[in-house]
Amino acid sequence: MSKSNEIYLSCSNIRSGFNIFRDNKILPCCYARSDDFVITRFLGDSSFDEFDRILREVKIYQEGLIQKHKNGNIPNCCKSCVYLQKKHWNTDHFNFNFLILNHYKACNLKCKHCFYIEENKDLTKDTPQDIVMNFIEYCRSKGLFKINSYISLGGGEPSINRKLLSLFEYCLEYKISLEINSNGAKFLPIIADGINKGIFTLYLSPDVGSKELFFQLKGVDLFDITWSNIKKYVNQTNGKAFVKFIIQESNKDDIENMINMCLKTGVKNVNLSFDFNIKESKYKYYKSSIEKFVFLCHKNQICCDINTYVPNLLLASLKDEQKLQFEKVIHNASGYVYFWGASHFLEQFLDNYVVDHKKIRGIIDRDTQKIGNSINGIAIYAPSILTVQKCDTIIISVAHNHIEIKDSITKFLKENSIKINNIVIWN
Repeated sequence: MSKSNEIYLSCSNIRSGFNIFRDNKILPCCYARSDDFVITRFLGDSSFDEFDRILREVKIYQEGLIQKHKNGNIPNCCKSCVYLQKKHWNTDHFNFNFLILNHYKACNLKCKHCFYIEENKDLTKDTPQDIVMNFIEYCRSKGLFKINSYISLGGGEPSINRKLLSLFEYCLEYKISLEINSNGAKFLPIIADGINKGIFTLYLSPDVGSKELFFQLKGVDLFDITWSNIKKYVNQTNGKAFVKFIIQESNKDDIENMINMCLKTGVKNVNLSFDFNIKESKYKYYKSSIEKFVFLCHKNQICCDINTYVPNLLLASLKDEQKLQFEKVIHNASGYVYFWGASHFLEQFLDNYVVDHKKIRGIIDRDTQKIGNSINGIAIYAPSILTVQKCDTIIISVAHNHIEIKDSITKFLKENSIKINNIVIWN
């Protein structure tokens, strides 16, 4: 969390993990998909020696790419990436944190924006599952899956892929965090179980709120089934499942229907994303849709997590509102203020906003790997700091699960006989 002295354009993804892609390719991230960015390939060998080779090549490639960024030599694909940021970077080396499984292809939809469909690829042949599982076991045996590490499923539709049951069971057994991206057309009890155990994170992508538009965009008539399954996931996980909307040309005028369907199905958490294929010259046509979506979420008390794919140019007015909301909270506080959550959401805010107010005393987090570090000079403490330091206001500084976190804070304060004036949900 501590910062280096240099500021330069780079990306957090290439420092943290890599992407297993179709045709046995291993890529530095999920954004660079051309053959120019292939690091290496699985060669059909499941031995640990082979996996050692793969990790060595990944590390060498990633650290070389980081050095290019540091020297200002940005590859063409990186130049257009939404994750590229100019900031203080914590490290100049590769540190494994996530593994993206983007090679699965089996799907039950025919989405217009899917690059598998666009490129007319064979949707039946995946990297052999035994190699994938052996590689994950190798990573686990090497201690690579630490407290904040996770696996992400980004290819195909996981709910219809029977081969993934072994991965679900493995992650549950070894408590490895798993991020699942699903279209919601099929409900799996094991996924709901994983969410309730705090191991799985689920993003369901209906992308629309109207039946006619669903068929136009997805190519099949599964609107009612999809939203029925969304309601089932929401009910069985106490609202912890996310519903994701990718704003694009075909759905930018469907915002009210999206929010209405969320209200009908009890959705508490949404993720707002953006079609990264849209050119910057066209952004102006989407600004009002983005702002309307966020406004309606706040109005209806739906927590809105804004995905990195949403361009900063479309978020300027929202960020101004965020700053005004923050200033109002600080102004109204009659004593010291702590952030609760050393999150990526807070780090992004602090990267773009200088906080020098004397009322800010620190950041509180339960993660032992974060405690003792800092974000932009603001120290991170364990919750126990509140037993020895006075506090007037706690600002919940995470992007989602606000209600659950507020309940957890309230319980902690009560158990430790700590009195504060205000707990603020800020997003």
